[in-house]
Amino acid sequence: MIRAIQNALFLALFLIPAPRGQACIWVKGTTLEGALGRASPAGSFESRWMLEHIKPVRDPMGYADALRRLQAMTPAQFAEWLAQPVHSFPEDWPEGLDQAVMPLFQGNPQDAILGLSELNKTHPDNYFIHANLGVALELAGRDKEALEHVEKARGIDPGAHRGTEWMHAAVLRAKIALAADPAWLDTHTISGVPLGAIPPDFELTDGRITLSLDMIHDAIFAHALPRVLFTKPKNAVTAAVLKELARVEARGLLVEGGLAVLSVAEDYGAKDTGGLRKEWSEAVAQGKWKDFLKSLQIMIPLGVGLLALFWAALLWWRKFKSTWRPRI
Repeated sequence: MIRAIQNALFLALFLIPAPRGQACIWVKGTTLEGALGRASPAGSFESRWMLEHIKPVRDPMGYADALRRLQAMTPAQFAEWLAQPVHSFPEDWPEGLDQAVMPLFQGNPQDAILGLSELNKTHPDNYFIHANLGVALELAGRDKEALEHVEKARGIDPGAHRGTEWMHAAVLRAKIALAADPAWLDTHTISGVPLGAIPPDFELTDGRITLSLDMIHDAIFAHALPRVLFTKPKNAVTAAVLKELARVEARGLLVEGGLAVLSVAEDYGAKDTGGLRKEWSEAVAQGKWKDFLKSLQIMIPLGVGLLALFWAALLWWRKFKSTWRPRI
C-alpha cells in the first residue's frame, strides 16, 4: 500500500506541467541566459561610493540602490561626502584640482570652467583636468567643447576611469545628434548596443579596444552615477542611458537587477519599457515556478518517507499491543 501511494505521488509530481518560455529559465541571481551574475565593479569615485553604499555581492538591487541614493542627493550633499579624507591621490593629480571642480557641486559650472582652464595652462596634458573640463562644459550646455576635452582626456590616458571614458564621449555625441534631430534616440542607442535583443556574447568596438558586455555595463553604470546626481527627472538623455543600463544588466548580469534599474529609468521618463518589464517579469516568474518544482521534488519524497515511517510504526504498535501480555 505504501509503495502504491509513493508511486502515485511521484507520477503526479512529474505530470505537473513545466512553464513554457525561453530555452534558459531565469533562476535567482542569474542573467536572462541563466548564467551566474557577478558583483559590482571596483573603481575611482564609483568604487568609494559603492563600497560604502551598495549592497552585497550579487544583490539584485545593488546597482539600482546606488543610483537611487545619488538621485535623492543634491550635488552639494554629495560634495560633503566626497570631501572626506582619502589616503592618496594619483601621481598626476594636480594641486588645486579639488578647489577647481568644487563649483560644479554648487551649481556654478562657469566658475569651474575658469578654474580648470587656468590649471590647463600649467598642466596642458593632464587627464584629470581635461576629463573634468568635459564635465563642466557639458553642465554649462557646451557639448561640442566638452566632447573635445573628453576625447583629449581619452588620448592622454585611454585606461583611466577603468577605460570607461568612451561612454562619456558617446553621451556627448548623442546630445549633439539630438540637438540636430530630436528623434535621434528612436533609431539609435547611446552606448552602441542594439535597439533590439542584445546577444549574450555581444561585443562593441570603441575604435581602440573590443568591449565585452561586462565592460559595456561597467562603462554605462560609471557614467549613469554622476548623471543621476546632476540631472533629476525627467531627462531624456539620462532616461536613455538608464534604460540601456537596465537592458545590459538583465542580459549580462541579473534579471531582477535589470528590472530595478528599469524602474529608475522610468522615473526619468524612459519610453517603451512595457515590453521589457513584461518579458523580464515573466522570466522571473518562470524561475520562481521552477524553484517551486525543485522544492516539491525534495519535499514530496521526504513527506512520503515520513508517512511510510509513521504507518510502519503504527502497524508495529498495533501488532505489539495485540500480542503483549503483562507479566503477573
